[in-house]
Amino acid sequence: MLSRVYGVPASDEVPPVAGDELLPEVDEALAEALVDQGEDGTGALGLLRDARSVLVGGVLERPA
Repeated sequence: MLSRVYGVPASDEVPPVAGDELLPEVDEALAEALVDQGEDGTGALGLLRDARSVLVGGVLERPA
């Protein structure tokens, strides 16, 4: 737990930004193009999926 900020208790937890229905899954064409680029593209695809998951209040798919 962090200290108080502006008289309000601060937290290191980030609430969900958007509902699951507001953020689409990674487009299949984009996913395929990234995977075709090899290891770097596959890593980028994983980061996109992790970012979406965190924004909707989920957990990371890949290990940190």
